[in-house]
Amino acid sequence: MTALDDNGSFKGMARAHPVVALLVMASATLAADLSAQSSDDDATEREVATLRTLLQENTARLERLERAIARLRADSAAGCLTLTDPADVALGWRSEAIWDCIRPGMSERDVIEILGKPSRVSPESMRRALHYEGDVDGRGELSGSVTIEEEEDRVVRIVRPTVKSSL
Repeated sequence: MTALDDNGSFKGMARAHPVVALLVMASATLAADLSAQSSDDDATEREVATLRTLLQENTARLERLERAIARLRADSAAGCLTLTDPADVALGWRSEAIWDCIRPGMSERDVIEILGKPSRVSPESMRRALHYEGDVDGRGELSGSVTIEEEEDRVVRIVRPTVKSSL
C-alpha cells in the first residue's frame, strides 16, 4: 500500500509509477470539482425555486390590486353620479357638474358611463379623443372632449365644454 507523506503526496508512488500518481491526483481534483459543481447546481435550483415562489406571490398580489383599483374606479364613478343633482345627471355631458366626475386615469368605459356616448371619436397619435358637441338653445355650440391614451386606456386630457357663439 502507498501512503501520503506530510506534504500530501504519495510516498514512493510518484517515483515508482508517475502515470498512476498523476491519474490519482487528476481523479481527486475532478471529484472535488464535480462536488463543488453539484453544490452550485443545488444552490441555483433553490434560488430558482425561491424566485418562482416570489413571482407567483407577486402575480397574485398584482391581480388583487388590479381588482381593487377597478372596484374603486367603478365606485368612484357611480359615487360621483349619486352625489350629483339628478337634474344634472339628466342633462348628461351638457351639465358642468357631471364633468366634475371625470378624472385623469379613468378608463374610456368610465367616461362613457358618466358622460354618455360621445358625438364623435377622432384618432390622434397613440390617443383617441371623445368629442361631446351639440347646440345650446340658440346661443351657439357647446363642445368638450376627453382624450384617452390608447395603450393604457386612461384619460390623459379633459377639455370641459365651452360655448362657441354662433354670432
